[in-house]
Amino acid sequence: MRKFILGTDWWDDCDDAVAIRLLTRAHKAKEINLLGIIINACMEHSVTSLEGFLNSDEVYDIPIAIDLDATDFGGDPPYQKRLSLFAKKYYSNADAEDAVKL
Repeated sequence: MRKFILGTDWWDDCDDAVAIRLLTRAHKAKEINLLGIIINACMEHSVTSLEGFLNSDEVYDIPIAIDLDATDFGGDPPYQKRLSLFAKKYYSNADAEDAVKL
C-alpha cells in the first residue's frame, strides 16, 4: 500500500480541496495510507478549516501539520471560517504539529 503525506497551501483554490477529497476517498477505501497533511500557507483558520473539511468526509484519523512561518496569502476565504465550525480536535493553528516534524 502506498503511503502519502500531502503538502497543500489550503487557501482559496479548488485544487487543494479536490486533491484532499481524492486522497481521503482512497484512504477510506484502503487503497492508500494517508499519513498526514501539511499546510504550507498560514492563515487564521487554516488548520481548523482543514479539519472541518476532513470531518465532513468522515475522515478523523489524519494528522494535520502546519508551517507557522509560512506565507499568509492575505484575505479571508469565507469557506475557512465556516468549515472551522466542524473542527473537533484542533482549535487553532497552534494546536497542529510542526510541518517539518511530521
